[in-house]
Amino acid sequence: MDWRSLFSAWYAQDTIRITPRFTLTLGFRDEFSTGWNEAHGRAANYFFTNGVINSTPHVGDSLFQNNNAKFLPQPRIGVAWSPFSPKTVIRAGFGMYNDLQDALGYRADQNFPFNPTYSLATTVSKLPIDPSSPVVPAGAKLVLAASIPI
Repeated sequence: MDWRSLFSAWYAQDTIRITPRFTLTLGFRDEFSTGWNEAHGRAANYFFTNGVINSTPHVGDSLFQNNNAKFLPQPRIGVAWSPFSPKTVIRAGFGMYNDLQDALGYRADQNFPFNPTYSLATTVSKLPIDPSSPVVPAGAKLVLAASIPI
């Protein structure tokens, strides 16, 4: 699939020394995205109608009905206070953060009707799994990925 999305962000910060012993830092970050769009109209997702999920997916250019990531404000504030001497400083901070799910296109590739179908020709009870055996069988050698030559 040919997912396309534009992500962008900006940040501004200022530090204000209120008194020689108290500093205030204010910041603001904004992120936005154009949403998850498929270049050939193969974005499939399940939407809700009257609070009930639809049984068939909507297939179109965009993965979402509404792009809620056009404006994602993230304020930040920090304080530093030195109550006794310059050697002792008490700091505190607060911030809001967002995760724009940059791997969402990979996950959306698994939606019907574009998802692959996998099946086993046997039942689970016939698989060579012994719940009473240890995770690593006795005498087995553990090979670390770092020791494999590339």
